[in-house]
Amino acid sequence: MPLSRRLRLLAPFAAGALVLLLSLLALGAYYQGPSTGLSGFVADGLHNPTAQAFALRLLAREVLPLYLGGGILLWLLTLAWGVLLDRGWAHQWGFGTAFGLTLAAFGWIHLVLWWRVPTTLWVIPVVQHLPFALGLPLLVLVIAGPVAHRAFHHWGRRAWLIVPGWLLLWTLLAQAPLVLGRRVPTDPPGHHPVQALLVGVDALRPDVAESQGMAAWTGTHYPNAYTMVPATRLFYSLLWGGDPAEYSIGNALPSEEELNGQLRYALLDAYKAKGLKVRFYIDDGGTIGLAGRGSGFFDEVAMPAAGWENFVNSNLAVHLPFYASWMDALRVFPSTNPWAGLDAGLREALERGRGADLVMFHTCHLHQPIFLSRSELQDLPRWWTLKPLDLRPVAGLPLVTPSELANTDPRRDPLLAYRIRVRHLLAAWKPLWEGLAKDPDYAQATRVLFSDHGERFYHVTPEFQLQGIHGYDLDPWELRIPFLVAGPGFPNGPGTDRAVDTLELRDALAEKLLGSKPISPSSFGTRPFAAVRYHTIRADFLRPEPEGVHYLSYDSKKIVQGAALLPHGVWVMRYQATLAERQHEVSVARAEGDHLDVYKPLEGGGAHHFSYHGYRLEGVEPITQADFEKVKAQIDAEYLRPVPEVPGK
Repeated sequence: MPLSRRLRLLAPFAAGALVLLLSLLALGAYYQGPSTGLSGFVADGLHNPTAQAFALRLLAREVLPLYLGGGILLWLLTLAWGVLLDRGWAHQWGFGTAFGLTLAAFGWIHLVLWWRVPTTLWVIPVVQHLPFALGLPLLVLVIAGPVAHRAFHHWGRRAWLIVPGWLLLWTLLAQAPLVLGRRVPTDPPGHHPVQALLVGVDALRPDVAESQGMAAWTGTHYPNAYTMVPATRLFYSLLWGGDPAEYSIGNALPSEEELNGQLRYALLDAYKAKGLKVRFYIDDGGTIGLAGRGSGFFDEVAMPAAGWENFVNSNLAVHLPFYASWMDALRVFPSTNPWAGLDAGLREALERGRGADLVMFHTCHLHQPIFLSRSELQDLPRWWTLKPLDLRPVAGLPLVTPSELANTDPRRDPLLAYRIRVRHLLAAWKPLWEGLAKDPDYAQATRVLFSDHGERFYHVTPEFQLQGIHGYDLDPWELRIPFLVAGPGFPNGPGTDRAVDTLELRDALAEKLLGSKPISPSSFGTRPFAAVRYHTIRADFLRPEPEGVHYLSYDSKKIVQGAALLPHGVWVMRYQATLAERQHEVSVARAEGDHLDVYKPLEGGGAHHFSYHGYRLEGVEPITQADFEKVKAQIDAEYLRPVPEVPGK
């Protein structure tokens, strides 16, 4: 028996392994060039022994088995259709035939996925430089052409049935995980109506949200709402009753003290002590960092994967389309990969939240970079004339080239892609939001839709902007947020034009859940000003600091001293300085109505005072260290107010 016949059963596995290898090589090539910001973090991680060990375990445990299993499944489907039309072929095929057809099947599945989200082609060498109108048909010829040629050579006219049958089967298999991933279990109405629902949209700016459809949503719209801290993990930590002094300083990664359980969330502890059911759902759990800790605070926590495995879901999945397409079908909660449904996470959170007292859902579908789907690309005039690479945003100043600046096609603007994604996200969510008023579990709940921070797009020139960024600085683009409240007592239309501080949301929730005090329009806009406090992160890769001006902030390269690999991902463990030392370097801000004052300390003493009206910078002036300490003390007094006392405690 020829060697190819004896080894032919290995062919599907070999094809799956080759597809994975090629995908990983393309991924490595993508991050070989200069990078900065989040891409720089990924590039550094690829060379970090700790991250490499984690990645190898993930590959061996999850990714490789999926590609090997996918190879055999694709070949069995291919073989079954061929044998159905030519029974003799069951004994004739060899290694080369099985390998080639399985490889073609993988290629066709990738083509179907690229067709659904064409912008993901910007990570593919060569094709990224071709207009969509040329690149996609070329991929069809490259993938389907050899299959058709060989089939017609072997079967003649019967190939007119065989080849379309294969393409149809492969297409159905490509669609299968996307359909399965959108199936949401429908839970029966609970016997205990929800008291409060919080829906957070990461990086949603209020000006964009209102202009892209939210202005027509049911509820009270607050025009001047501000985040208490422009960083997701810190924001929710404060919302849950974390120490404001601790959780206004830090970054996206938890400290050693958090992981060891030394830092508690006072309100979550109080809710649990009262027997309240608090549930939290998020489609990118890495942005919060609850791995291994959620069960101690919540009645239920769900996310696609615990900890920083989500980093693979949301950032590296685009390089592994076959793996990414199966994520939402195999994960315990919908993710944010480019093929995930925009409304899948919210739908599942609403269903799983039935019977709880407080339900929270947070989505990261606006995280940069945004890979627009084909339906979203329809909003760009003549999108098919663009190259995939035209829609890849630039992450930082070091990556800007003369050719980038010369290509001023307005369709390339990353803010435009952001607006399109916001519009489609809101359109997908609006029926769910409006339907809550008639849902027996949510109709009497206080329902709040907000963002943890905004999003800023730095200009390199008036015509050219970098991709969106958040969590770095204090300014109206990062601090202003949409804030919409619906439910009993909240009329449709605008609310107070006073500044709404999200610390008020924390306190109102505590008073409702612990003291049975209803949340009403008078719960918001009651503070003398909205207070913000944050240890900003150095962002010279986004815009150069003025000559001779150096603000006290973290250097993004020197945030921590060490990291450790836990079962759920890479976690930062130790900061450079103690909390007391870092307290002296925080920036602060206060807002009254739509006027925002920001105070940033300087390395040599003193500070700069930035004054904004809406999104317009009105002026910058230096102030002395004494004046800075005075205004900082005023803001700290408001910001560091303790959370409401638990009744009877």
